[in-house]
Amino acid sequence: MDNIEDIRDLGEGKYSFYIGVHQYTLTTRIPKDRFLRIVSRIQELVDSFPQQMSQDERMLMSLMTVVNQMDKLSGSISNLTEKIHLEKK
Repeated sequence: MDNIEDIRDLGEGKYSFYIGVHQYTLTTRIPKDRFLRIVSRIQELVDSFPQQMSQDERMLMSLMTVVNQMDKLSGSISNLTEKIHLEKK
């Protein structure tokens, strides 16, 4: 279920979609194109974990994956910022 077609636009920023085995309905102010990309990537990530894991386990593993990536990115940004700051001196 990693197709944008699986995400139903219900109007006025409200969407219905599946992640793993559960259906979710969410109202958001995130622009539609960005929201569709986000949900699609979440679907792909959750689907990448073994189906025998529970929905909660797959969601937790997905969250851990995203936070790990954010932590790495944050470290890289900090290193680059420090390097730029030192080069300006």
